[in-house]
Amino acid sequence: MKFRKITRAASEFMILSIIMEKGESHPYEIYQTLIERVAGKQKPPVRNLELLIKYSSMIMDFFDNEETDGNQEKKIISLINSIESPFSKKLLLEFLEQGKKDVKLQANLKDLIKDARIITQKDKSDLEAWQKPPAIYQVLKSLEKRKLIKFSRTEQYQGKSRNLYTITEKGIPEAFTMLTTLGDLNQLIIPMARFFRNHINLQMQNHLTIVFRIMKQLYPNKNLSDIFEDPELIDPNFILELSSLFPIIDNDSLFIPILFDDTISTDAINAMKVIPEQQVLFKEIVLKKLRSYKEKINKVIKEIDQDYLDKQEI
Repeated sequence: MKFRKITRAASEFMILSIIMEKGESHPYEIYQTLIERVAGKQKPPVRNLELLIKYSSMIMDFFDNEETDGNQEKKIISLINSIESPFSKKLLLEFLEQGKKDVKLQANLKDLIKDARIITQKDKSDLEAWQKPPAIYQVLKSLEKRKLIKFSRTEQYQGKSRNLYTITEKGIPEAFTMLTTLGDLNQLIIPMARFFRNHINLQMQNHLTIVFRIMKQLYPNKNLSDIFEDPELIDPNFILELSSLFPIIDNDSLFIPILFDDTISTDAINAMKVIPEQQVLFKEIVLKKLRSYKEKINKVIKEIDQDYLDKQEI
C-alpha cells in the first residue's frame, strides 16, 4: 500500500468514525472535529509559550524601570498566577523574586524568550496547516459514491442550507476493515519505535538546556532530581509537560509497546547519549507515566474484583 493510500485510508476512517459517532454530520462539523482531535493537543503548549514570552517580557520591562511600582508588581504576580502551566508559573514567580539584581539570570531569561519565540512561530505554522480549507468534500463525495455514506437530509443554519450524511450498512464493516488494516500496519511500525527511543526533539532541546540553566541558578543548592521530586518547588504535573522533549514517551501508542518489549530499562536509560539533565528528566517522565498507568490499572482491577464479588453474593 503506497503512503498516499495509507493516509487516504486513515482520513476516510476518521471521517466515517465521526459520522458514526454523531449519527449524522455535515462537512463543517466533520472538519472542526478533525481539527480538534488532530491539532488540539498542540494548542495548549503553544498558548503556554505565548504567555511565557508575554510575562517574561513584562518582568524584564519592570526590572528596567528604575522607579519600580508595587502595584505593578502585584499586577504581574496576578497575571502569572493565571497561567495554567505550573512550570511556567513557578519559573516566572521565582524569576520576579530573584532576577532584579541577577544579571546572569536576566541574560538567561532573554535567551529563553528568544528561543520560545522560535518554537512558537514553528508550532503556530504547524497549526495553521490544519486551518486551511480541507478536502473534506472530495472525501465525502468518494465515500458517497462507494455507498459507504449516504445523504440524510438538509438543514438550515444562519440562512444557509447544509447537507448531513449518515453511515450506511455497507460503510460500517468497511470502516472496521480500515481499522483492522491500520491496526495491522501499526503492529508492524510501532515496534520499530524502539530504535528511536533515545531520540530528542531538537526543537525543544535548546529550550530545555536554557531552562535547566535557569533552574540551577534559582536553586543552586539542589540537584535536578531533588527539584523534580519536591512538590513545593515544582508541581508534579510539570514533568509531564516536558514529555514532548522525548516524542516516543509523549505518545502512549508508541511508549507502551516498547515498554513491554523491555526496551525501557535502567541500563537503556543510563546508556542514552544526552546531557545528564535530560537523562534525569527522561527518568522522571518515565516514572510519572508508569505511576499513572499503575493507578489506572489498580483502579480497574479493583472495580472488576468488586463487581465479581457483588455478583457472587446475589
